[in-house]
Amino acid sequence: MDGYFTSLYKEYAPSINIPGFRKGKAPLNLLKQHINPVRFREDMLLSIGEKAIVLLLKEKKDEEFIDYPKIDFKEDPVEGESYTLILKADLYPSVTLPSIKDSKIEVKKPSSAEEIYERKRNEFLNVYATWEPIENNPKIGDYAVIEYSQIPEEETEEEPKGNTSMIELGKNTLFPDSDEKIMKLF
Repeated sequence: MDGYFTSLYKEYAPSINIPGFRKGKAPLNLLKQHINPVRFREDMLLSIGEKAIVLLLKEKKDEEFIDYPKIDFKEDPVEGESYTLILKADLYPSVTLPSIKDSKIEVKKPSSAEEIYERKRNEFLNVYATWEPIENNPKIGDYAVIEYSQIPEEETEEEPKGNTSMIELGKNTLFPDSDEKIMKLF
């Protein structure tokens, strides 16, 4: 740190007028007394930061920075003491992709829109849900898979078409009070 202090004092010396001395020729101890400490601190931190960033960029010249490095000044620099400065920089990661030579891609055409929907729904559920059969005491907030058929009021030769739906108990999404009746089935 002493080198930084000395070089900054030399930069200040020609601009400070001390009675009895030509500009830039006053002894260091007198020069220190005539320097604005707040401005000196700011200039010192700026000088240290600039040089540290230049060193970091030289050291990591082969790296690609996402953003400009950030400086974390732990404490004010004190002449004659060591100093800790932390530089943080985000770098683009280096990624090596495996060779796709001799790879095969298999594409299966689904037979219907329902098959696509069912496959995607199952993939989604396998990733984001765990299935546990609730045999006793289901509660509001549990999910239930409901299989139901709509039976027409008048008799027809056509078989009723079955539907499957997943519902959250407590929201009565099928019809009013349906969730209470469903919970009593278990």
